Amino acid sequence: MPNSGRIGHFNLLEEIGHGGMGTVFRAFDPSLNREVAIKVLREDLAKDPKFLTDFLQEARAAASISHPHIVQIYFVGEDAGQYYIVMELLTGRTLREILEKDGPVNEERALELTIDVTEALRAAYKNQMIHGDIKPANIMVADEVGAKVLDFGLAKLANVEVTEAKEIWGSPYYISPERVGQKAEDFRSDVYSLGATLFHLITGRPPFDAETPEELAAKRLNEKPPLLRDLNPNFTTKTEQVVNKMLNKSILLRYRDYDALLEDLKEAKTEATAKRLGVDLHPERFIPPEPPPPPPPPKSPVPLIIGGLVIVVGIAVLAYIYWPQHPSGQTSKTTTNVVDHTPPPPPPPPPPGVRTVEFTIMAPTAAQVFLAGQFNNWDPTGLPMRKQTNGEWAATLQLPPGKHQYKFVVDGKWREDPDNSDRVPDDRGGFNSVVTVAPTSAQAPPPSPPSTEQPRTVNMTFTLKAPSASSVYLRGDFNNWSATATPMKKDANGEWSVTVPLKAGRHAYKFLVDGKMVLDPDNPQILTNKNYIDSIVDVGK
Repeated sequence: MPNSGRIGHFNLLEEIGHGGMGTVFRAFDPSLNREVAIKVLREDLAKDPKFLTDFLQEARAAASISHPHIVQIYFVGEDAGQYYIVMELLTGRTLREILEKDGPVNEERALELTIDVTEALRAAYKNQMIHGDIKPANIMVADEVGAKVLDFGLAKLANVEVTEAKEIWGSPYYISPERVGQKAEDFRSDVYSLGATLFHLITGRPPFDAETPEELAAKRLNEKPPLLRDLNPNFTTKTEQVVNKMLNKSILLRYRDYDALLEDLKEAKTEATAKRLGVDLHPERFIPPEPPPPPPPPKSPVPLIIGGLVIVVGIAVLAYIYWPQHPSGQTSKTTTNVVDHTPPPPPPPPPPGVRTVEFTIMAPTAAQVFLAGQFNNWDPTGLPMRKQTNGEWAATLQLPPGKHQYKFVVDGKWREDPDNSDRVPDDRGGFNSVVTVAPTSAQAPPPSPPSTEQPRTVNMTFTLKAPSASSVYLRGDFNNWSATATPMKKDANGEWSVTVPLKAGRHAYKFLVDGKMVLDPDNPQILTNKNYIDSIVDVGK
């Protein structure tokens, strides 16, 4: 510790932490009139020329990275042989403190924090830096910011070293197998450590545990970590898959880059959110009811005609043989049976009011398209559509007046009509398109007088708490999901808001926060359809 209450031009206010490299103080910078955190390097480390060279190099490299989820380094200095780092001062708790005091974190929140850390690691890796010691103690959850990674590039200098006996000392619950086995490391070693941290965060225990460091190292090299759903079946399958891949013993079988990891983490968070809200993101493929068996074909009259002819001929032969002969000079009267070969009458004409309806869908790359609906008992192959030269598929049906539900089957996949906004929910979490067939003029009811009432609109205010965001837009069906048409304004409390006029009815929407689509966290009403979830708002009529 410095001999006085100052180091450089900074006033040291109080000690707030102590670690492997030295002591951390809360301090005041009079030149910028702000409070900062200062880490003062241990004297014995400062006297090691190699360590000091590496320390200054890593500190300057870390200071070049500016990211919302990495603690910002402001200054590296020396005062009377004491080396120190000046950093931003954070208010919050480390994940280690949260685990020790509160226990495991819920799956959805843990994935959100892991996404923050992954984005920080990705930004650092673009600057050719890896952390080297990701663990709960080096991740702070700061107020209104999320996760912040501490000691970037510095922790590995103090917390991991190889002795002459080739023994590893460090954060034994989270270090990667390649570090234990003295093999080459890269960013995927940080991925392993982050996976072990996520495992600990949601289960309350590390992936491996043992009485001695040697036993712990042997387990990490020779055993697989337990499956999350074996410990708690309430975890989602996607989260278990992501953690298993992050904790793979082979560095080659982990995530190939941070973008792939982020994509899977966000998908896992979406599944965790959907599970909390009771929404099924993966409904089974829509299977229409079995159509009734086709009616038997009409019987041909030919067998009956032939049979009748045979009987008539037989009777005639028997009559010729056994009928009494008339005396000569007398004549007999004969009767000829005439068989009616007139074809059956044509089927009756269709009932009055039936209309011709043409169904079309643009699918130029499809190999085959079928039309299915209530009118053919949802038979997925009963009504093939014909392909036009412009890539559009078409089919024509005779339908009676009324509302008819339908879908297209495009290369085996059920799809709604993209050009028809009239839809009703199906029983599989999706929608059926609806076509309305009007009655003919003979059946049409007298026209009602035109309505003079204008569609009702209501001014709706949308709000989102996002103090660290630099831009927020509102997207929805009311602005054709435009990414920039409806910007939101930020107030002094970090809340973004915008008021838009909406017509009566149900509207789907999301917020676009710094380029990321997010649901409304304060609105439990959502609408799910296949691969997306939207927040919804009902405007009264």
